[in-house]
Amino acid sequence: MKTFIFSLMLVASTALGFSATNLNLTINGQNLVLNTTDWNRSIHTVKIIDQEGQVIYSKDYTIQDGKSLKRFNLEKLAAGTYQVEVSDPQNINRQYFTKTVTALRLHEEIESFIKPAIFLQGTLLKVNYLNLNHESTIKILDPTNSIVFESEIKNPVYTKQFNLSRLDKGVYTVIITQNKERFAQNFEL
Repeated sequence: MKTFIFSLMLVASTALGFSATNLNLTINGQNLVLNTTDWNRSIHTVKIIDQEGQVIYSKDYTIQDGKSLKRFNLEKLAAGTYQVEVSDPQNINRQYFTKTVTALRLHEEIESFIKPAIFLQGTLLKVNYLNLNHESTIKILDPTNSIVFESEIKNPVYTKQFNLSRLDKGVYTVIITQNKERFAQNFEL
């Protein structure tokens, strides 16, 4: 019962932190402006990704860096559709923009994902995940990348403990896939 209550508290605290990384983008001429004044997490990673999925800019910002406007001069950027991704330890937020020869256009929709909480306590692997009705799967891979466990995640709140006491020692990987997102975390038994 204590574990269940702890899991609910963890999921609730994750949900409360869901909007912690505000993605507040504006356009000023050929500049993309990211307002970071509302950030309240210790580290944020800002990425700009091209339409082929290549990261063309990536930088980690600390909370001390995060109390100002970040300007990205995109004048020399090739025409196309790009995405800005801002992530902290719990969340990922993404917004797209289109660059033409003469202008930038910001797409209105912001995609938000909550990262799963995965931790090992002895030989118990605990996974807490706020699914939000996406098509999701979970896999646990052994050190040879063979699948030890695989399942669809159908519930909006996924809380599960795995007893790994019968597995050999080594580095294992938990992978949770949600639509096109992939969250992976290694752990050692």
